Amino acid sequence: MAKQLMQLATLLREEGCSVTVVRTNASYRPSWMGSLPVIRAVGRLVPYLYRLWRDVPCGEVVHVMANSGWAWHLFAAPAIWIASWRCIPIVITYHGGEAEAFFNRSFKLIRPTLERVQQVIVPSEFLAAVFARFGVSTVQVPNVVDLDAFAPADSHPLEPHIVVTRNLEQVYDVATALHAFARVRGQVTNVRMTIAGSGPLGDELQRLTHALRIADAVRFTGRLDNRELPALYRSATVALNPSRADNMPVSVLEAMASGVAIVSTNVGGIPYLLRDGENALLVPPACPTRMAEAIERVLMDPILGRRLAATALLDIGAFSWSRVRPILFLHLSGGDGRKDEARRGGGWESTGPSGTRGASMIRAIHAVLMNALVPQRVSLMRLHKQRSGWSRDAIRGYQDEKVRELIAYCWKYVPYYRAKWKEAITSPDEIRGVDDLGKLPILGKDELRENLEQLTTTATFVKSSPRAVAVAPADRLCSR
Repeated sequence: MAKQLMQLATLLREEGCSVTVVRTNASYRPSWMGSLPVIRAVGRLVPYLYRLWRDVPCGEVVHVMANSGWAWHLFAAPAIWIASWRCIPIVITYHGGEAEAFFNRSFKLIRPTLERVQQVIVPSEFLAAVFARFGVSTVQVPNVVDLDAFAPADSHPLEPHIVVTRNLEQVYDVATALHAFARVRGQVTNVRMTIAGSGPLGDELQRLTHALRIADAVRFTGRLDNRELPALYRSATVALNPSRADNMPVSVLEAMASGVAIVSTNVGGIPYLLRDGENALLVPPACPTRMAEAIERVLMDPILGRRLAATALLDIGAFSWSRVRPILFLHLSGGDGRKDEARRGGGWESTGPSGTRGASMIRAIHAVLMNALVPQRVSLMRLHKQRSGWSRDAIRGYQDEKVRELIAYCWKYVPYYRAKWKEAITSPDEIRGVDDLGKLPILGKDELRENLEQLTTTATFVKSSPRAVAVAPADRLCSR
């Protein structure tokens, strides 16, 4: 989650957005506090709360990266309540595969905090279904993977190499991966394993390698950054994901982009991302025998491994920044309407889909804390008031209808857009509604400036219509 946050912050700054990151794991001051179990928790929480209170009023919207358990109570909830008290609109992106168990235990405590949030984003259908079972509306924005950094190797590894890039924590079950590796080594004697991650189980897992007599073939690298990970993936034959609970792990996306055959457990959101026998091999959790069998299938059948990796490479394009950016800009919003909701304390229950999908299409505000230009929202608020009594399906149908009308208009009357869109679609009929807008390219500042004469009528049209995110100028979407 931290890696995804920093990557998004970098990408959004490159788009011209002003982004301030408030970290939950800042360095201890003084450093000796890190060695004291209780003191170190206070040593991070108090400065974090201070920075929230100081920086929240500077933003147009607060975007909270949230997770289950104590991470929610200690870090996400305070950020939400402080932003609510300061009347700043709140967006959360919820990560992690343990949401349902967490909600089953604690939703009565979670609900009052969630009701302060104006927008809930999830990266997968799996989490969307979990939230829906608890009556919470969400929108889906996939995680992003850097396709420039993570790319296939020019040649295949000379020796079989299994990599695990998960933290050394109970939920990721690296112990089962080691047991499976011990079985594989009985069949493939020259296989080796690299475990790239850190966590509280590090010493225990290293002792386990000695007990299983595989210590000479297993290397623990600790946590690697994005400068080191691509080379590790390119040296791999199999990327192994042994987790017991999961959602849409960035480590799996990175393996897909790197052209590595994947063996993963079939927990949580994994089956929404990976298809057994098509772009990966899926096995039950905590089952070293089945895991070892799947690994051996890939090692013994290189053609199978290459086929799985090739299919995954075709799928990974949906997680590139160029594809995620328009979806992100579509769903993340701020401004006058959201500020009114924040002042009233309104959240996901009062806004519903009309406040999250069609109404904010021209808006592109995303950050932990970010300032952005606020476009006009007169038509947005009018639409919200008119449709507030509609059902979710009725509102969605209305939004999709208007999107189709807009795309058909631009295709027919604006040759420049038609020419640009033909790079991605063959007919305006391919854009059936809101969810298909991600297929269309967004024009950048330089391109718009070079073609102002061809965009004369469109510029007026976009300014007056909050439904034109797919064609809205980038400098209008992300600027001060």
